[in-house]
Amino acid sequence: ASIKVIFSYTYLAAAAPAAGETTTPILSMNGNTVGATHKKADGREYMALTMDHSPYLTHSLALHYGVINWLTRGVFIGQRRIYLTPQNDDIFLSSSQFVSNNPACQPVGAANDPTYDPGGVCPNVRMTANDLSALADWQKRTRGNAQYRYFKVAHAFNGFGATADFGIVNDPLIAEAKKEKNTFNWLSHTFNHEDLDCYLPVPNSGICRPATYAEALAEIDQNKTIATQLGLSNDALSMVTPGISGLNNPNFMKAYVDRGMRYVVTDTSRPGGLPAVPNTAIMNSLQPSVVMIPRRATNIFYNTSTPVSGAVGSETDEYNFLFGPNGIFRIGGPGGAPFFSTTQNYNQIIERESDAIITYMLRNEMYPLMFHQANFWRYNGVNSLFTDLMDAVARKWSAISKLQVGSLKQATLGSRLKERLDLTTAGVKGVYTPGVGVTLTATNRAVIPVTGVCTQLGCDAVYNGQRQDRVSVPAGRSTFLPYLNFAPGADQLAEDK
Repeated sequence: ASIKVIFSYTYLAAAAPAAGETTTPILSMNGNTVGATHKKADGREYMALTMDHSPYLTHSLALHYGVINWLTRGVFIGQRRIYLTPQNDDIFLSSSQFVSNNPACQPVGAANDPTYDPGGVCPNVRMTANDLSALADWQKRTRGNAQYRYFKVAHAFNGFGATADFGIVNDPLIAEAKKEKNTFNWLSHTFNHEDLDCYLPVPNSGICRPATYAEALAEIDQNKTIATQLGLSNDALSMVTPGISGLNNPNFMKAYVDRGMRYVVTDTSRPGGLPAVPNTAIMNSLQPSVVMIPRRATNIFYNTSTPVSGAVGSETDEYNFLFGPNGIFRIGGPGGAPFFSTTQNYNQIIERESDAIITYMLRNEMYPLMFHQANFWRYNGVNSLFTDLMDAVARKWSAISKLQVGSLKQATLGSRLKERLDLTTAGVKGVYTPGVGVTLTATNRAVIPVTGVCTQLGCDAVYNGQRQDRVSVPAGRSTFLPYLNFAPGADQLAEDK
């Protein structure tokens, strides 16, 4: 692959080993060596990359695994897998749209007051049956590339939009959802999308009250009933709450646990939305059994559906409204410089947003991505904001890496993040005896991810030609993995069920 090295001093050289030593170039730039392995006469080996590095540079993220893998000869505690898990909120409902010349349809009011209601003056967009069918076809084409065969979109649905009270009789979208019930992953977004911290307020009153226990149960139970009626492959242990609300509402959290649910998402763009240790979960402070999954917001906004400037729901217009030369968001806060001194066009937005997602993937992040149903509306009868962005991500990823990309159901994702959180305090140690095997120990019970070796019962998977496993080790005990289980098998990234 050709990988750009930018924002980094780079030192160009030619290999010149001393007598009895061997230097093997492994990276080149314009015909010069910028990466090499070196073996001294006494057998010691070195690797050198002659450009600067940081955790935020693409070339560092792309190459760091290879450095670790070379140093450990591919046997270590930990593992790499690449995930891309987009979640589509609000399906079955409609979304009010951004309008550049109407302040009532701009995000300022809603951001400052959860009771804000523009009074029906803003146009709405709702995915159609044809949009959902086209998305299924697009996903099938994407999965037709072996690199993305385990990629799958998840829909967080609001059941109210599937009832007669919503006002659509013989709704084609609901019929199409039934048809595609196993094509996508599905999970609850509550029944009617009411804010669980500001439940059914008087519009524009500025007065909020949290949902009661009974109201919280109704939001959970009614949506489960709709999932059963539609036959959706619903993730019964998981939910995306409206606006990431309810996580500090004791009434809702008690109802959540009482209904046997365990996994919810947070928003990484909000304070407290990211865990202290990357790729781990956050446990809910009110109900410690509930695993909160960090979710990445994107700048493909909930109230946008088209790239066309001047149109209703323009992604380009809202992006510049927020970040452009006269944008309301400024570097360092009010009074600061704009994020961009020139108006940004749609292609620039897609390039920047896809770069951000590629960075998350190169970090091996498991966190899902946030989208909304209006982003899936086909603005020209073929493309949507979502597919434009994902196509750019797939193109860029394939140019950098041949690693398979998979998607996870939220319950599986939550359990993996919780395992890794537990790992940080489990006192895990490993001893590798070449030619003999690996011995794993843990002070507390832990599920330990390993690469290059697996249990005698068989590997969890083989990924990129390397064995991987998740080994359960009891508290205060040890588990031995014999050397005979080090050989790799055929490549696969098993789809999580």
